[in-house]
Amino acid sequence: MHIITNSNNTINPQNINISTNSPTNTDINSYKNATGFIPYNMTNDYMFRFVLQKNSHVLKGLVCSLLHLSPNKISSITITNPLSLGNDFDNNTISLNICITLHNNTLITLEMQMANQLHWKEHALHYLCRSYEHIYSKQEYHTKFPVIHVAFVNFTPFSESPEFFSTYQLSNKKNYLLYTDNFMLHLMDFTHIELATEDDRQHLLDDWAKLFTAVSWEEIILLSKKNFCFSEAAQTLFELNSNETLCLKCKSRQSYSQHEDTIHKMVETLTHELATLNDENISLKARIAELEAMAKQNR
Repeated sequence: MHIITNSNNTINPQNINISTNSPTNTDINSYKNATGFIPYNMTNDYMFRFVLQKNSHVLKGLVCSLLHLSPNKISSITITNPLSLGNDFDNNTISLNICITLHNNTLITLEMQMANQLHWKEHALHYLCRSYEHIYSKQEYHTKFPVIHVAFVNFTPFSESPEFFSTYQLSNKKNYLLYTDNFMLHLMDFTHIELATEDDRQHLLDDWAKLFTAVSWEEIILLSKKNFCFSEAAQTLFELNSNETLCLKCKSRQSYSQHEDTIHKMVETLTHELATLNDENISLKARIAELEAMAKQNR
């Protein structure tokens, strides 16, 4: 997803809500009457895309939370790479990242990635650099066009230093001087919501993570009471889960992701086994050398 935002990042956390009142809906076609398991939640990247594509309130609310912006700082928001529900796609080539433009000059890519892909860090950097090149190939360098990549993942890329919501920028290694604020990567790790900071909670980032990963309508209903954007997301998610065509697409993406995840786990297992065999081989060679040395001494 690419987004263009306002450069003023000052926000009062209390202003994140686009509205304070959720619409009352007692109709049977409401998430409020749903119970049990959610067929396809928002960790499915196809569902994630279509919820944000269909409901601008949800999209705007999410961007405000991620960038710590007040809603009145975003006068317009448009997805520049919308998908048509009826179009076929190739799971091996399609990118479901969402490109969005705001009224000013910030470009943001939103990515939902549940499978722990090999070389994921390089993969995310590739998307960020590609967005940066795309913008500045058409603009003068003196024009400010911040480029941001936001990845929602279900794994921990840096297991030695886990965080819930982390930010990476280019800076000087010695004095940490920021090289530029036009190039930034945000990472939200669903496996460490418990590590959310007070700042994360003030901007509802932990609640967004819980909304995306909720597996039951009961969880969704509880979250929807906290914020208008969440109730909008809940209703849109409910309606889209009733769309047979979209659910078939979600099923296809789910099967593909599960297949990819299985392959990655197999590769990790084989890599670990190979490393173990290499260590054993080194030990055996050392033992052979030791025995040969002893044999020479006994001649």
